[in-house]
Amino acid sequence: MFCLYDDDVSVVDLRSGHHSSSQSIKSEGQEDEEPVVCFCLHPSKDEIVLATRKGLLHHVDLTTRQRYRTIKAHQMPILAMCYDPTGTLVATGAADRSIRVWDILGGFCTHSFRDHTEIIRTLRFHPDPTKLLLVSCADDASVRVFDLKTQKCVSTYRNHSSLPTSVTFSEDGGLMASSGRDKVTTFIGWHVNDCTHP
Repeated sequence: MFCLYDDDVSVVDLRSGHHSSSQSIKSEGQEDEEPVVCFCLHPSKDEIVLATRKGLLHHVDLTTRQRYRTIKAHQMPILAMCYDPTGTLVATGAADRSIRVWDILGGFCTHSFRDHTEIIRTLRFHPDPTKLLLVSCADDASVRVFDLKTQKCVSTYRNHSSLPTSVTFSEDGGLMASSGRDKVTTFIGWHVNDCTHP
């Protein structure tokens, strides 16, 4: 299990059930670095991307604890991030109200969106990698869907009266659910014949 602990990401062995088995992700000699505020795990490889308070992304090999690269991603703290299903792209959302998508191996930004009017809190890619759709939630109580192919926001949902805190998809990707602090869960169906847009 991976979790934020003491300004870092810790790995806990669930077989032992003891917190003493946790192991820091930080490399040797890196203890004085900025605190980690957010992270995401590669969907199939032993890799992790860490975000620090200064808006830096650290792409780290979990086996060796070595860094592939460091990227200056945002001017303000990153509050949400996720990998796409292929493990090629990482989306970041920050306190500056912007969303950016990164080719994490190449180390460059592929997309930038500023449609939200408040802080970004949640990001989730559609599970079908061919769709290239990114869903975001923000303090403006909206859920937005971005199409990376057209580089536009293609749908906006305002079904919540306060912050939507989570988004998930059905196993086949045909249904999206969002829940929020307003104690409301909404379900949105995606077109059967054309799942490009909900």
